[in-house]
Amino acid sequence: MRLAICKGVPPLFNNIRNLYIDKEKVKIVEDVAIGFLDSITSFGTLTGKVGDVEPPTAILWVYHFLAQHFDYLRDCKRAMEFIDKALDHTPTLIEAYMVKARIYKHGGDMEKAADCMDEARSLDTADRYVNCKCAKYQLRANQVQKAEETCGLFTREGVAAAENLNEMQCMWFQTESGYAYKRLGKLGEALKKAHEIEKHFDEITEDQFDFHTYCMRKMTLRAYVRLLRLEDVLRSHKFYFKTAKLAIECYFRLHDKPLVSSNENAVTDTSKLSPKDLKNLHSKERRKEKKYQENKKDSKEKKENDKKADVLKDPPLDADLLCRVSDPLDQALKFLRPLQNLASNRIETHLLAYEVFSRKSKRLLMLQSVKRAHTIDPNHPTLHEHLVKLAVKVSESTDMKESISAVFERELKTLLGRKDMKQFNADFLEENSRSLLHRLSGCRMLCLLDPTKVDDALALITDLADNLEDRTLENCTLIYNTLLEGTFGECSDLTREYFLKCRSLFPLASVFSKYDGATGSLNGVDATLSDRSEPLCDGVV
Repeated sequence: MRLAICKGVPPLFNNIRNLYIDKEKVKIVEDVAIGFLDSITSFGTLTGKVGDVEPPTAILWVYHFLAQHFDYLRDCKRAMEFIDKALDHTPTLIEAYMVKARIYKHGGDMEKAADCMDEARSLDTADRYVNCKCAKYQLRANQVQKAEETCGLFTREGVAAAENLNEMQCMWFQTESGYAYKRLGKLGEALKKAHEIEKHFDEITEDQFDFHTYCMRKMTLRAYVRLLRLEDVLRSHKFYFKTAKLAIECYFRLHDKPLVSSNENAVTDTSKLSPKDLKNLHSKERRKEKKYQENKKDSKEKKENDKKADVLKDPPLDADLLCRVSDPLDQALKFLRPLQNLASNRIETHLLAYEVFSRKSKRLLMLQSVKRAHTIDPNHPTLHEHLVKLAVKVSESTDMKESISAVFERELKTLLGRKDMKQFNADFLEENSRSLLHRLSGCRMLCLLDPTKVDDALALITDLADNLEDRTLENCTLIYNTLLEGTFGECSDLTREYFLKCRSLFPLASVFSKYDGATGSLNGVDATLSDRSEPLCDGVV
């Protein structure tokens, strides 16, 4: 560490970050770094009273390292103090602005994080890495237009940045854009990005046919075999998984709250509709969509030039059409099937499958999804909710065939550990008493099984004791949004009290800056339990 600080090595923290697995080593690293700071402040050296005087930049890199150290420990206040000292020492250090942006991101203020990263970008406009990082932060802050302008500095002139990035198959940008549009409620634009990425994977599959004859002609058989193996598992790539998850969640929203006009932001709340009214609404929407597509087709046929162009290339994706589909669940299944085949080792795949089949009332497929998820992580909080809900649904069913009922009875008895639902949920809460996420899932099911236990559930999920293992900003935001949405009924006083607790714990978080009774998102990731698989940052924890 001493040599790296003397030389001014910016990635020093990343080089030793693997030591942070051990808490004792974390304490040692902190003591050494604080010792360096005290020594260089008092004597101008890193070795105490004896030793050579260090260059003026040495203290800068000590500040830089300590800021990253405390940011990793999520002590945002101390991290901000050290990075501000580093910027006071050298206001033109790009790395310092990037660290400050990361501190704001982990602290929960994505807009300020994007501003700091943009400041870093402005100090070196020729740096592509910082440019891309700035664009990603802007997308996480839902600033899609600014992000396109930022990327436009390095794309082809005369062509829109989004169009050029699509041609270059820049999937990270399209994925982040899709999630930004989803958070903004623009489901059509989000689905457009998802389908664009789907087309990229189709093109990769089609391009392999040009490679077959080349490999045989040049006798590059090893590369040929690698290509064939890649094509077999192409859609197991992380970009496809994130894209499929985005599309499926958008289709869930379209199913739960169908669009009622050409304006994609105009949705109707179906939670208060009866099954008959909901069916009529879907039928009405299908008729509207059919008429809309016919009018669209007629207008296109009148233009001969457009007709010829359509023969040569695929028609452009229409965001309005994508969000007005009559069968959102069937569309979601198209993205789900590749995940079930190629990403079956991820529990999120089976949790999404359960959500699809639950909306389609496919009980056996719901059971299949629960069983597959149970083999991966039987203690997952979302799986616990799905399992209890499935057991409740089966117990309340009166139209189930005897053979199917026998299957459910046998399988649920195994999954529930031969316990009744209330005891199963009580044991789950007791075994995971130090986890906020497990508490939240257990309390939701507690209220489902016994509505009189709402007060007990609220007391449990709003308890922010120091011994909790996952008392993070993300989890606290999730619980706060759950309280605001009324999942546990009217509890405005308790919600405000919980808000004040969280604001004292996370002073930088924008979601806890002002109590206005509105749900918020964090770090560019929707604060919902289904989104817990999404990373909150890229490359740096």
